Amino acid sequence: MDSNAKLEGGCSAPGPIFEQGTFAGKSTVAIATGIKDSGIEKTFIANDIFPAAARAVDSNTSTNVPYYWKTNLQNSSKVDFWIKNRRLAGKDKAQYEKVYAKFYDAPGGLLHVLYASLEMHGVTKYVSIVAGETLPPLLYQLFWTDSSHTISEIRANMDVWKHHTRSGQNTWYAFHDSSPANRDELTKNFKVVHSIIVDSIFVIEVSA
Repeated sequence: MDSNAKLEGGCSAPGPIFEQGTFAGKSTVAIATGIKDSGIEKTFIANDIFPAAARAVDSNTSTNVPYYWKTNLQNSSKVDFWIKNRRLAGKDKAQYEKVYAKFYDAPGGLLHVLYASLEMHGVTKYVSIVAGETLPPLLYQLFWTDSSHTISEIRANMDVWKHHTRSGQNTWYAFHDSSPANRDELTKNFKVVHSIIVDSIFVIEVSA
């Protein structure tokens, strides 16, 4: 069974639910479908920074956007990912063009790819989309994150996650593309009650 189908079937948290790193919306659709099928009204926030495409930024150097991909000026075979003029990561340009460019270069960019996916699956009304780095000030019961793939990213997010959890109530977290090192880091910093690995997803229940 596909990991996202499992996520959809297990999306029984009463909410609010926060998804960090929606990208094109595969997991967003799965969670929203789970909410739709439950028949229970829940708050579901889907979040991404929706960076501008390298092609658009490379061709317009005066573009003033906070989040973007850009071809490396010293090595044109690489593209760099920037957040507010801080280089965060890099990729081979060939990989970027093969896997990612079709989403970023689409009309309206990645955000409208997400909108289209939600509309196609009939779940738009079950999702509130938030762009940027700030979480809405809610107390979440489930965090689904596809943007904490390294220990440094986990550490950067840890205080934010803990600040948005409900006192006296356990919280569930699901981490996509988890590694043994990442799992060790999470279990060191959370009071983990239960944990399970589903394909590449690490799911934990954290004690209040």
